[in-house]
Amino acid sequence: MHDLTDYLLLVGTLLARLVVTVLTLAASPALFLLSRALASRHTPPAPPRSTADPATGAAILITGASAGIGAALAIEYARRSACADGAVALHLLGRNAERLAAVAAAATDAATTARAAAAVKPSQDGTAGLPPGSPALRVHTAVCDVGAGPAAIDAAVDAAEAAEAAAGNTAGLTTFLINAGVAVSTLPAGSRALGAAQPILSVNLLGAIATAAAGVRVMAPRRRGHLVFIGSATADFVGVPAGFASYGASKAGLRYYAAAAAAGLSADGLVVSAVDPWFVGTAMTTAPELARWNWEVGAAAAGMADGIARDAAAGAGVWTWPRGVALLGGGGVGGPPRAGAAAGGARAGGRACARLSAALCQA
Repeated sequence: MHDLTDYLLLVGTLLARLVVTVLTLAASPALFLLSRALASRHTPPAPPRSTADPATGAAILITGASAGIGAALAIEYARRSACADGAVALHLLGRNAERLAAVAAAATDAATTARAAAAVKPSQDGTAGLPPGSPALRVHTAVCDVGAGPAAIDAAVDAAEAAEAAAGNTAGLTTFLINAGVAVSTLPAGSRALGAAQPILSVNLLGAIATAAAGVRVMAPRRRGHLVFIGSATADFVGVPAGFASYGASKAGLRYYAAAAAAGLSADGLVVSAVDPWFVGTAMTTAPELARWNWEVGAAAAGMADGIARDAAAGAGVWTWPRGVALLGGGGVGGPPRAGAAAGGARAGGRACARLSAALCQA
């Protein structure tokens, strides 16, 4: 009798555990989606600010500024320097001195053209222009490999701070656009060795964290500053594309780090943004299979700058650019036209997904 009772208790316990396991597995996706929805709707309160007004405007440091999105952001913020609340200085960091110099020259030209246009006619959107006699935008460059470790980043940031002090800007650096990134196929067509993943993680994730740490070091004591992490929409790809496993992992980690930093640094008066752009027309996406999905890099920079400004007012932000764009097929809500045609519909999207994965695996 006791043996039968023990047997029934054992069977009952196993069945109960099976039921709990099944219910947990069934509820997990729903709970995950609910948590993501609630997180996306939550906007942290605006952080406290210092009551002292800065002597001058924004001084923006951009990593990975020698090409791609970083270069486009430099030119976009140079153009916006013609506004009353525009930047007074850009500090461009990158690994290639020649390309940095070219971007700096383009940014200077963009600022000069925008200021000349603002002087002859009022801004169409009502934004106040610069008063007469305002100093020209200062553009500085520094060769810096963020993947080389914190010492190189700290040296570049300290040099930028010194330049601001020499120019009489008591506010120092105010914005860090943490953009530097590399992309190399690691799986399955590329190398499967850990050594292939390390350079990607060193730049995209660890380099970004080290840059943020340098930003916190100089901006937190002033209780004023904005850290902007430029990620990638590949952070949303779960297993697709497999060829960019390390790249996607680095960007997913960057998003998580930024979201956590937003909560942790608000008490220090800092704003944190995480921007995950969709495919943009840069050297990373020149393959024909990818080019049809690209958004024009200048339009992307303008849209991202708009969103970053909204985050500065709101206190934080984690979002994908363009906002509301479908992962595969369709266009962005209110976004500019893509550089190539987009496939539509679920069936076409599924075929495109397979082609996209194969293209990135071979990149």
